[in-house]
Amino acid sequence: MRKVNPVNAKLIELARGLAIPEYFMPVVSRSIVVGHSAKALIAGELLRVDYHPEYLELTTQDIEGVIEAAKSKGLRIYRGRKHITISDGVYKVRIFLFKQNISKTITIKIDSYNIRVSTQ
Repeated sequence: MRKVNPVNAKLIELARGLAIPEYFMPVVSRSIVVGHSAKALIAGELLRVDYHPEYLELTTQDIEGVIEAAKSKGLRIYRGRKHITISDGVYKVRIFLFKQNISKTITIKIDSYNIRVSTQ
């Protein structure tokens, strides 16, 4: 039984042009935003980044905690060799498994959530 309802979900705007439903926030707040998604958050607008994939790019040290948080929200989890994709059928979050040694991060507070962003 899925608990997710993307139609009536409150969207959290991470940067102008980049939003994610509120039920993804336990996954995002336990992770570090990397890659093109981090560039968009630091720039403050998605259009200032030359390229952005259709998913939010993340990495984490506690992969099991993130998977449990996704399962508790009723999200779908797809495991690959290099990454894990968490989705509700509309929005996607991709957690890269081999980018786990991130040393420089900043914390951005959006609504009541603290989001860590890689500056590398």
